[in-house]
Amino acid sequence: MNKILLATTVMLYCVGCTSKIQYLPGATGVQALSNSDSDIATCKKIGASSVQSQHPNNFRKAISNEVYMQGGTHYEIVSTDEGWTGKVTGAAFDIYKCENE
Repeated sequence: MNKILLATTVMLYCVGCTSKIQYLPGATGVQALSNSDSDIATCKKIGASSVQSQHPNNFRKAISNEVYMQGGTHYEIVSTDEGWTGKVTGAAFDIYKCENE
């Protein structure tokens, strides 16, 4: 019984680590806000959001999808959460809509 439980746990862990988030159609154009003053001047903050407990490989896709669903074109990360490996797994970010893009 313990071997079955252990095997099931290992399988679920591996499946969770390898699951991949796909970009929503249109979310691939979402970008991080640049530090250029001219770019910032054409952008308006429209909200804030966060993503949590993401595999590091899915981190950018999760943010892009969330920004796109909220009607934004750019984001600026405000704070990050790190996993036990030291890689970023979550973040709070501001959402911007930029007119030039």
